[in-house]
Amino acid sequence: MSQQPTALEQFGRFFDGQKAYFAESEASLAARAQRESGQRHYLFCPALGEGWIDLHQFGSGIMVGRMHGQLARPLDARYQAFPDNVMLGIIVHGQARTLRQSNRLQAGGEGDVFLRHADPGPISSHIPAGHTQSSISIDVPREMLETLREQGVDISFLGRRNTYAVLQPNGQAGETIRQLGRRMLAVQTRNHLLGRLELESLSLDLLVQLLSAGGTARTVHGAGGARRWRSAVDEVVDILHAEWNQPQTIAALARRAGINECYLKTMFRERTGSTIAGYLRDLRMWHAREMVETGRKNLLQIANECGYARADKFSEAFRRVHGTSPRHFR
Repeated sequence: MSQQPTALEQFGRFFDGQKAYFAESEASLAARAQRESGQRHYLFCPALGEGWIDLHQFGSGIMVGRMHGQLARPLDARYQAFPDNVMLGIIVHGQARTLRQSNRLQAGGEGDVFLRHADPGPISSHIPAGHTQSSISIDVPREMLETLREQGVDISFLGRRNTYAVLQPNGQAGETIRQLGRRMLAVQTRNHLLGRLELESLSLDLLVQLLSAGGTARTVHGAGGARRWRSAVDEVVDILHAEWNQPQTIAALARRAGINECYLKTMFRERTGSTIAGYLRDLRMWHAREMVETGRKNLLQIANECGYARADKFSEAFRRVHGTSPRHFR
């Protein structure tokens, strides 16, 4: 039976294939040539901005990923397959959006935790330009999770296999997680054993905090009637995903969800991090990119399906979301 690739090997191959965005540093290439494969270090290509990404595989089986930089253009990536483990990713600075195969668009901001359990299917991610983006990810091997479960640790918040979610740690736990993330970003690790030991120690501290806070990590907007508002917002999100290519108004959406327009606008932004118009525009532009890449329709047809009568106006909206023109994806 062939040995399964480690998380480092699998994600290393992904970054190796993103040469328009990243280039592996000379020191990292030299270490790989000497079969010192416990870490990888990538630099942003000039067109993307200034920054770096590194990956560290530790003896415990945990893999830690770090990213820090200033993006000159949006970073769009598509992940086709994932290891059979659990990933917990923390946004330390900035924001990100993901689109799953189910067409569910999810947004996260500073302090939010992206949770991937095994392989939920292809995921597209979008990180906007013009600000500092910093994040930490921890990939936890399944064997470690099984041991934790056997020892009575409640990890039910991880959900079912092959799922994906965005969590928001509450209170002091959330602040502790953000502080640990900032400390991990500051650790110098290249050619520095002490730095790698410090990073591994901090990553284990962070993992303990994430597992401890996981049961209460979902945002709670109060009690009683607040659950009804959350349900109504979720219904509106479902409508937008099902009818993304149809004309939409806030008044009509509010009537269908049985909620006041002002409450809908306020709660929608709080729950998704975006306005209704912005969410719908981004959703349409994700679908537009997929249609452009398949090449089965011309730009005017795609523009019309996304609610634009003119191809030039559609191209402007497309560029605002993806950072480049539709022709770049042909």
